[in-house]
Amino acid sequence: EEDQGLRFLQAGTALGTHKGMIKIPVWDCKKNQQASCDLSHRKNMEPVPENDTGQPEWDEESDYRACTYCKDNASEYLKHYRIASWFELIEKTENLASHMIQRAAAFSMQYNGGNLQLMCYPRFTATVDDLMSDLDELEGNLGFVPDLIILDYADILLESGNDERERLDRIWKKMAGMAGKRKVLVVTASQGTRKSLMSKSIKTDQVAEDIRKLAHIDLGIGLNQFVKEDERDERKAMIMRLSVMVKRHGETPSEECFVLQNLGLGQPAMDTYSFLRELADSWALLILTLIFLGVIGWAYRPGSRALHDDAADVPFRNEDPEQSRPEQSRPEQSRNDHARQDGACK
Repeated sequence: EEDQGLRFLQAGTALGTHKGMIKIPVWDCKKNQQASCDLSHRKNMEPVPENDTGQPEWDEESDYRACTYCKDNASEYLKHYRIASWFELIEKTENLASHMIQRAAAFSMQYNGGNLQLMCYPRFTATVDDLMSDLDELEGNLGFVPDLIILDYADILLESGNDERERLDRIWKKMAGMAGKRKVLVVTASQGTRKSLMSKSIKTDQVAEDIRKLAHIDLGIGLNQFVKEDERDERKAMIMRLSVMVKRHGETPSEECFVLQNLGLGQPAMDTYSFLRELADSWALLILTLIFLGVIGWAYRPGSRALHDDAADVPFRNEDPEQSRPEQSRPEQSRNDHARQDGACK
């Protein structure tokens, strides 16, 4: 529990266990690292420092600089950008130990005032029923009703039965039932198979033990760091890939989101990047403009009723608008005439 508390404070205060110059990840371009970019905006003429295996290696003394010009000017240069990461040094003047009391007190005041409750259980000792009982106790004694429950993690909950897959299936069913009964968002984690270690994105058939887990959730997000001998180790590059594996409502997006992180500082998400998102941002205005102009051009084509003011309210109908309107009684017609006159006066 002491280690868990330390990690909890480290994540909440964004302080590591040491101070001084620390290395943080920043976005870079693979063309910049390979010195293969032919644009005048590039930052380097020489490639990034490499180790004996030909992989990029951080060198504090190197003059190499990361380049994100094409990423930052996506409307014109996005097609040239190849996602990569590099590092910069920043100075951290304090660590968790030196300011433990002050930061811990501030963190406690912020989160322990009824907004956050932390419960710890030994592994394979708590059941879903235990969680439900403890939640009932928190609600009855403290009036605490959570909007979000984070469980680390569902697979190590206790459940009867000798068949591992059946045991896991029952756990995940009960978790889904708890979310529905309490009308609360429940977030947990699971693991992938060995095959997932060699995949850039985790597939639905790479969920450990029992794929039926995915049948009980509304949203499944895969977190993966690609590691391959002839490519850069994304763990060392401090890059995490996020992809949507399962989405119960609506279409499942195919794009990936890349996340820079430094877990040593308790920072799981320092910056994010999605190629399709950037592409969409760059083209969205142009596409919407073309659609708008196309609609206007079609509506106001020669012979269109939209060319006449008296048919503006029915621009896409060919019949006489006066005939298409239902007959009105004289009092109602009179009220409408007065309303039009009042509007004209204003």
